[in-house]
Amino acid sequence: MFYVQVTLYLVLIMRMLSRYRARLKDLFATTEDRELTWVWWITTTIALIS
Repeated sequence: MFYVQVTLYLVLIMRMLSRYRARLKDLFATTEDRELTWVWWITTTIALIS
């Protein structure tokens, strides 16, 4: 049950970050400092560990 919950949360986080990045591009010309790449790294690391 734990792995199912972790997988679900990881998928939801990745979807939310994708939508955030798309909205960010609509608002700003350059998004270098505003993209949450550190959250992508943490999410990917947790996905690889579990």
